[in-house]
Amino acid sequence: MASLTNRLGYFNPQYLRECRGRLKPRNVMAAVVLSGLFQALLYLSIANSYDYEGRPSDAFEIFRALSSIIPYALFALGGYYIVDDLAHEARTGTLNFIRLSPRPAREILIGKLLGVPMLPLLLVISTLPMHVVSGLMAGASPLLLLSYYLIVAIGAVTVFTMALLTGLGSGASKLTQQRGVSAIAFAGLTLFTLSPAFTLWNSQITWQTVTTGEQIFRSWDETSSLYWMALNIGRSALFSHLFVLGNFAVVSTLVWRTAVRKFRVPRATLLSRQVGYLSMIYLNVLVFGFFIGNGMEGREQFEGVITLYFLNAFALLALIFALSPSRQQLLDWVSYRAQARRTGHASSAQGLWRSLVWSDISPSVGAIALNALIAAAVIVPAAFIFGQGRLDYYDEPIPDITAIALLFATLSIGISSLTYATLVQVIFSSRLRSPLVWAVGTVATIAIVPPLALAFLDIMPDSSVNAGTLWTFLGLPLFGNAHVQVPSIGWVGLLGQLCLLGLLLGRLNQNLKQLEAQSKKVLQEA
Repeated sequence: MASLTNRLGYFNPQYLRECRGRLKPRNVMAAVVLSGLFQALLYLSIANSYDYEGRPSDAFEIFRALSSIIPYALFALGGYYIVDDLAHEARTGTLNFIRLSPRPAREILIGKLLGVPMLPLLLVISTLPMHVVSGLMAGASPLLLLSYYLIVAIGAVTVFTMALLTGLGSGASKLTQQRGVSAIAFAGLTLFTLSPAFTLWNSQITWQTVTTGEQIFRSWDETSSLYWMALNIGRSALFSHLFVLGNFAVVSTLVWRTAVRKFRVPRATLLSRQVGYLSMIYLNVLVFGFFIGNGMEGREQFEGVITLYFLNAFALLALIFALSPSRQQLLDWVSYRAQARRTGHASSAQGLWRSLVWSDISPSVGAIALNALIAAAVIVPAAFIFGQGRLDYYDEPIPDITAIALLFATLSIGISSLTYATLVQVIFSSRLRSPLVWAVGTVATIAIVPPLALAFLDIMPDSSVNAGTLWTFLGLPLFGNAHVQVPSIGWVGLLGQLCLLGLLLGRLNQNLKQLEAQSKKVLQEA
């Protein structure tokens, strides 16, 4: 074992460092004993069990139980170890020492990715003999076992890459710097969201398409089919595996690029502008693909469009915080712009717009505007294609959803995104302690409190023209109803949103001028 580890360490010293620190005899023995105790308890709890026809089903139940438990244990424990390790190294200062290494950043992070979760991997590997034997005894085909291990391995790489990014970004807040806080949070997120989604999707879709998979991973509805871009991924082994592996590859690539960038430049924004645009395109194409070929009609189509609207609204809100630069980064940007103007290298307004869209240290308003346009390029056609038609809600007829209502909804959500982005950038450009806390608290208060207050006072969007205008101004547009005409509330609400956006943009421009004056003062003193 030591000889093999030394050979691997020749190619990746960081991996050797992690292995030497974790693969100690005591730790290895504890992991093997713990795995053995778990397997013994699992066998005793399932022993003498029978299926619905009265036949012994020990192997069958053991295989199904292990197939469900392995992703949970591997993802949650492995992710916890990675986040906790990086947070600990950031807190003690050794992470900055590692950054000074002449080795490439990708090589160092690969060593972390493979070496830190070594003990959880050992736990899972020690259960594989029981999993394989019980699977073969239960009638699982070798192809099903191969598919299971391949998808679990790719899923683990994706989750561990997310853990890398979480650990690298955990030093930005005093709360996450506390030992174990960020690691426990990530493990909880993995345990209650990522792992259940992974297990549910693959057991009901992917492994159902493999030989003997349908008998072992029994589907809720064996006649149902799932389409994406008119491809039947619910009944095709090729398409189902390509879909899962392709999505894992896309997510892993985007997160990996972000983690490498965050490792190289710790003070950089969470996402680069390019990764933000690619993420928005990926999300919309992925969700839109489920509308095609699924044969959805009426209410299902409408609910799908509404889901797409809400997903984009939450995605834009997340991108606002992920793309907004700090005060120091904005100071660097205005200094660069001022220096370019003095040397005659500053271009026209076209260069300013290019900087606002692509520069990671420029105000995020331009990037959020482009992301909103990307979302609109998908949700508007989807709304016109799939969101029309009469619906019945509790046996009450609802009129057709008109094109003008969908257009107002898109404009309102887009303007709201720009308003929140400008507000966050104003807070980040101000001289405040803990600007992230201020930004999150302000946005959460504005986005949650007024709608709850209106709902509590029973001021609903369809109660009157004024109520509909107010809801539209808050960024919760009306799709149309039987009592209020959309244009009568849409124009006034949108005009109010534009006025508020203009005021915030003016405030942001004032803050940027103050930063530019500060930059000039520093240069003069130097």
